Amino acid sequence: MSKLRNRLLIVGLPVGAIILAVVLIRLRPSPPRTPPPERVPTVLTQEIRQGDGRLPVLGNGTVRPRAEVDLAPQVAGRVAWVSESMVSGGRFQAGQLLVQLDPADFENAVEQARAQVAQDSVALLQAAEEARIAQEEFEQFRAREGGSAEASPLVLREPQLQAARAALARSKAQLATAELNLSRTDIRAPFAGVVRTETVDPGAFAAVGQSLGRVYASDAVEVRVPLTDRDAAMIPALWELRPG
Repeated sequence: MSKLRNRLLIVGLPVGAIILAVVLIRLRPSPPRTPPPERVPTVLTQEIRQGDGRLPVLGNGTVRPRAEVDLAPQVAGRVAWVSESMVSGGRFQAGQLLVQLDPADFENAVEQARAQVAQDSVALLQAAEEARIAQEEFEQFRAREGGSAEASPLVLREPQLQAARAALARSKAQLATAELNLSRTDIRAPFAGVVRTETVDPGAFAAVGQSLGRVYASDAVEVRVPLTDRDAAMIPALWELRPG
């Protein structure tokens, strides 16, 4: 009897659980049903009107200074002075003195050139006076002889006068060159800007064309903006634009 009872329990319990589950599923209440809301599309309309106006053209590019140059001397010499602004990141004004070379040799060259100009000026006055005297003597000689002979340029000392004039012109040109070289011992910036790099110290020797630093202008910048043909077509007279 106990074995039969165990078999009935083993078979009956699962069957009873299944029957109970089916009854509960069938007796559960149905969820309420609500119709979905109506989806009406929203549209904004506006009347098209023809008119004139600006259309934005967007682009991006690299900002760069309008000018960037190397500071280099036009004459050779020892660096005598360097400005406090001549450091990386230092700012300076247009025409400000940044580096000065030792001017002693160039000042001596100017004095020598001035002395040569004075000497050649005296030589020209002397040659002109000798030419005048030669002309007077020849006129007196022709008056005594009663002839119409023409004097040669050598007799009238014209070549000597021309040589004196040429010597004075040469010495004046040498003086101008010496004064120009003296002015070039002062190295100035042609614009207001910022020092990017510097490679100069007082006491160093600077050769002609040697870079003493690199500076760039800070008063204006340039931006190159690449545009597509479609964007470029929206800018009136783009290809007729000029710098500035």
